[in-house]
Amino acid sequence: NELLAKSKLQVGDLVAVRSGQPGTTAVVPNELDGCNCIDLIIIRKPAMDDARFMAWYLNSDAAIRQFTEGSGGAIQQHFNVGTAMNLLLTRPPAEEQLRIVAEIDSRTQEIDQLLSEAVLSIELLRERRSALISAAVTGQIDVRGLAPEQEQAA
Repeated sequence: NELLAKSKLQVGDLVAVRSGQPGTTAVVPNELDGCNCIDLIIIRKPAMDDARFMAWYLNSDAAIRQFTEGSGGAIQQHFNVGTAMNLLLTRPPAEEQLRIVAEIDSRTQEIDQLLSEAVLSIELLRERRSALISAAVTGQIDVRGLAPEQEQAA
């Protein structure tokens, strides 16, 4: 780890995927402080910008397009530090970055809640479907005559 000190992560750094889905970016959390990372592009904690804003921006369509255009590879997309260094960035004032992050976080929290509720509903419906099939197969309910009769061809 000490031999590769330049690739040690620090809280607030950004890490971007190099291969597969190039540019997918995340902020390094407290629990990963000091870990070593050799196959992600490390963007040191921005001094003038909010790291969360930068991560949201780097995951946006505008940045992903730049990552994709700067990526090579016939089978799996791959991009390098040079491409990352030449990205065109949107950098609103710090206060606006914080407002944008708060709004995105709020909306994604709502979406996550809706997804969670949908997953629970799907599981409940699967359980009910299984119980209904079991009841029909074991004769606990009579399902004859519930389906419309098919017309017989003359």
